[in-house]
Amino acid sequence: MSLFAGLLGVIDLLCATALLGLYFGHPFNQLQAGMGLAIVMKGAVFFSDVLSLLDIAIGVTMFVLFWIEAPRLALAMAIWLVYKGLYSWF
Repeated sequence: MSLFAGLLGVIDLLCATALLGLYFGHPFNQLQAGMGLAIVMKGAVFFSDVLSLLDIAIGVTMFVLFWIEAPRLALAMAIWLVYKGLYSWF
């Protein structure tokens, strides 16, 4: 694992933390906004990859979740980001 891949994995895991907070009914608004912006920027940097487009979609959805309540969607995105974040570490 390179240090850069590990750092990108940490971003994914922090985004998953914010989404799990939404799922359990305890939103972390500042973390959600910051991580939503971070994952959109991460997706924009690596725009040619399909997973980067998914990162951008998740980041935009994190901002949309400020106004709508969709706990199952938040859980599904969190599971995906945990998987992707842990995969970056190993």
